[in-house]
Amino acid sequence: MPVPNTFANATTAIPLSQLDNNFATAITIGNTAVQLGNTVTTLNNMTLANVTISSVSTPVTVAQGGTGSTTLTAENVVLGNGTNAVKFVAPGSSGNVLTSNGTTWVSQAGGGAASTANVQTFSASGTWTKPANATVVIVECWGAGGGGGSGARHSAVPLSGAAGGSGGAYSYRIFQASALSANVTVTIGAGGAGGAARTANNNDGLPGTAGGNTSFGSHLTSYGGAGGTGGKNGTNATGAVGAAVINASALTLGAFGGGNGTSSVGNPSGFGGGAGGGCSDGNAGAAGGCSYQGGAGGGAGGGVDASTISKAGGAGGSDISNSGGGGAGGAIETAGTPGAQNTGSNYAGTGGGGGGGRATSGNAGSGGAGGAGGGGGGGGGSIINLGNSGAGGAGGNGYCRVSTY
Repeated sequence: MPVPNTFANATTAIPLSQLDNNFATAITIGNTAVQLGNTVTTLNNMTLANVTISSVSTPVTVAQGGTGSTTLTAENVVLGNGTNAVKFVAPGSSGNVLTSNGTTWVSQAGGGAASTANVQTFSASGTWTKPANATVVIVECWGAGGGGGSGARHSAVPLSGAAGGSGGAYSYRIFQASALSANVTVTIGAGGAGGAARTANNNDGLPGTAGGNTSFGSHLTSYGGAGGTGGKNGTNATGAVGAAVINASALTLGAFGGGNGTSSVGNPSGFGGGAGGGCSDGNAGAAGGCSYQGGAGGGAGGGVDASTISKAGGAGGSDISNSGGGGAGGAIETAGTPGAQNTGSNYAGTGGGGGGGRATSGNAGSGGAGGAGGGGGGGGGSIINLGNSGAGGAGGNGYCRVSTY
């Protein structure tokens, strides 16, 4: 039948009864039947091309191919979050980089999780544990200091005071973190013992013992300093050679360590240990040698001259001059002052001061202990006839510092 209304001229709704029956027939869009006059809110299985969506009532979920968010934060990095809405990482400070912490991504200073140094220090043996995300590892070791010798006790003069022990060597090495295992054993060398005091006449002093080596696994070893010789009658007490950097046998050669103090001030060193101070027959003890990175040498003990005049001990070495600057040497019949461990960039120990000699009753001064970080022990003062000679000061223990970036 003819259609009684023309769509082009219609100004109001056209009743279905006035339309041809074909207009009441449903059509299929996608897989959804749509019939004129019905309301359809969902159409399934459709492909749309060149379509512009002006708005949606709720965010398109991740499962639906969206982000689950109504907005994306400007200049942020978008991170997946499973079926949940995406997450964002803000840029943070200038120069930051996007870095994995093993669980997610974070914005932090360039260089990774270890850009601020992770510093582990060891004053006793232990185990180094490699930090997460490590890239470069700097290992520094200080060998232990040698003990000072003890003073002589004799009825005859002149007497030399005992020599100071030498400082432990310093060494360092830079590693790629990947070259090191997750855990490395750190062994800290023990300071050498000082020579025991003499309590009876006609005995030269006893030598101090060598300091132990400090090691970082099998990767790096720093050698301990030598012990100082004991005080003597009619003979100079020779200061101990500074610990060497290259190998233990080089201790006798002073390779990179301070040469021996003979009868005078201990020689300085750069990375090796400073030499112990020596004492010429009947004179005051000489100062221990310095080391700019290694442990410093101990000062020598004071002697007694041919006129039975007592002599003072020498100062221990440090890292600030060629000699001296460490533990103060003891005045007559007075013990030397112990050395100390430096703080800051250099953890080497200063040398202990030598003990003062004694010519009359009473005891001679003992040598001061070397500071931790490889300081050499001071030598003991010598004495005639009565009392005890001064014992040698113990060497300072070694030390290790591991900085990871």
